[in-house]
Amino acid sequence: MADRRTSGAATARGVSAPVRTVAVLVPILLALGAAELIVRVTGLASPNHRMIYADTVVKGRPNARYVSRKENRNVVLLNNVGFHDRDWDVTDDECGLLFLGDSMVEGIQVPVDSLFTSVLEDRFASEGVSVDVLNAAVSATGTGHQYLLWNTFVRDSGTRVDHVALCLFPQNDLKNNHVSIGKGAENYGVYLGPDGTPYVHKSGSSRARSALRRLTVYSALLNLIYTRLHYLGSGDGPAEEEPTGAAPTAEVAPEEEPTGAAPTAEVAVEDAVSEAGAASGGSRASHPDFTAPGSEELWADSLERTLLLIERWKREVTDMGVTFSVVIIPNTDRNNFYEDELSRRLEEAGRAGSLRVLRLELEGRDQLETNSFDGETLGHLNCMGHRVAARELHRWFEEGGLGRRHGEESLEGRSDDAVETASGGEGT
Repeated sequence: MADRRTSGAATARGVSAPVRTVAVLVPILLALGAAELIVRVTGLASPNHRMIYADTVVKGRPNARYVSRKENRNVVLLNNVGFHDRDWDVTDDECGLLFLGDSMVEGIQVPVDSLFTSVLEDRFASEGVSVDVLNAAVSATGTGHQYLLWNTFVRDSGTRVDHVALCLFPQNDLKNNHVSIGKGAENYGVYLGPDGTPYVHKSGSSRARSALRRLTVYSALLNLIYTRLHYLGSGDGPAEEEPTGAAPTAEVAPEEEPTGAAPTAEVAVEDAVSEAGAASGGSRASHPDFTAPGSEELWADSLERTLLLIERWKREVTDMGVTFSVVIIPNTDRNNFYEDELSRRLEEAGRAGSLRVLRLELEGRDQLETNSFDGETLGHLNCMGHRVAARELHRWFEEGGLGRRHGEESLEGRSDDAVETASGGEGT
């Protein structure tokens, strides 16, 4: 009898341990599940939609969906190759017009069909001109990253491209192209070396951090926690999500960059630091970008490097039989001298016929009409801004042609001189 009681008590103890464990875990899992649902439904966060391609460039994950709350609330749907654009058909043999840029081109504040790239494609289609207008923009990237994105993912994808349109937003590009300007070296970034060659900066991550970052692809709650902790640690406010991928190892230390003699760009700055004072009437001294010692030299250096890369990029795509052009997007903040100088130098090259350049004027409209979602603060292009930009681009491409391999007679037959004159004239 005593043996039976002892055996029963042991069995009860054996059963109670896993039951207690389940009793503890179930409420925790239910709470986490409820928190995940709340985060997703309210749009506080979404699973991490960014990735690193070929251990080189940041881009979106194919068919990802997330909620953007920058300036407004918009459900963002990425296409079959991971861009905020219509789906790409790599088997299509239509003329390909590729736009590269940052968040001003990606346009996550508006639906895909309202993007200027989509509106432009629709305008061509309404005229019977078959053109695939492709949007490969990625937010928070500079010219160096866009060059590497073209040279890796776009070319690897097999998508036909006849014309590369590099969209510059000078307000951000010079800052993003230099490792020592702005926030400085981040965990992952692409910067320009002295000769304008892009290089990838990577800082190592602990195994725990790398594992947590991978899980953010599946959980909006973990992504919210991870990004908040990341930016609390860096001292910056929430910005773009950190991309996921293989844990990188440091290729270039934060304080280092490739060395070597920097050539002089044909359209670059000639002693820009000394020119800046006369051109700006001394007002630049009060600009917040120039408060730190030596900051002007860094901005002038970034300007030189950016122009060198643009020259190199143009040569390379021209040798491939692809047309190259630059589209300048109007700034929405007070410029410093070098941001204005970048636009001015490129427009000079356009007028000289050495580069196809269009400076968008957005029809001279008040920027609150084209770059505001609340009628008070300026930011990214709204739906009207995208429509106006598409109209200007459509006129420009009609006058100058779409690309070397385009077969539409209505857009051919113009001499190179006429094309360059048209591009330079539109940019002024």
